[in-house]
Amino acid sequence: MSYPGLIRAVILAGICLTLPGAVCSQPVADRVNHNPCSSDNFPVQFRQRLIAEFGSWKIHELDDLSAFAKARWHSAKYAGCPGIAVGEFRENNRQSYAVIIVPREKPHSAYRLIIYTPSGPQFTEEFQIVDRGDVAGASNFFLHTARSEKLFDAPSRRKFHIGNKDSLLLFDCGEKEYEVDAYYYSEGEYRSSFVDM
Repeated sequence: MSYPGLIRAVILAGICLTLPGAVCSQPVADRVNHNPCSSDNFPVQFRQRLIAEFGSWKIHELDDLSAFAKARWHSAKYAGCPGIAVGEFRENNRQSYAVIIVPREKPHSAYRLIIYTPSGPQFTEEFQIVDRGDVAGASNFFLHTARSEKLFDAPSRRKFHIGNKDSLLLFDCGEKEYEVDAYYYSEGEYRSSFVDM
């Protein structure tokens, strides 16, 4: 073997020996298939509260949706997780996190709609159950975020005292029912109103 050929062989052998180690040394997070319905991106306090108070529940996933709700989700070309919505629901320029959680064992049997906002200069953290149900039908629900100005015209925003950029949409897409409720923060509490979508 010629000298240049020997050098190439040695370099190639070195690459082959170090490559598996480089692949294996990647952080685990880089090799995990991320679930869009994971709570990993939530503030730590919110994750801890969900685990402590709802350990036997989970975030509502696409596979949990009824055929009608799934069809509506896909027709709207929404992305992400149908059980999670993030937006400026409580205060402008501060993210809030909304989730639908359902029992792990029987995800169609009940639900809780929770909105969490981390603490800020004007208020302490808020963890609020704004809607709940303990009857079958949870599979018909999913969440989405929308700009308040697209849901309510200026006179309605003044009338309902809606000052936040975002509102939370709760879709109910059953076989014999279709309804969309917008949750918005007004005068110290979350309120809801039917919207036509």
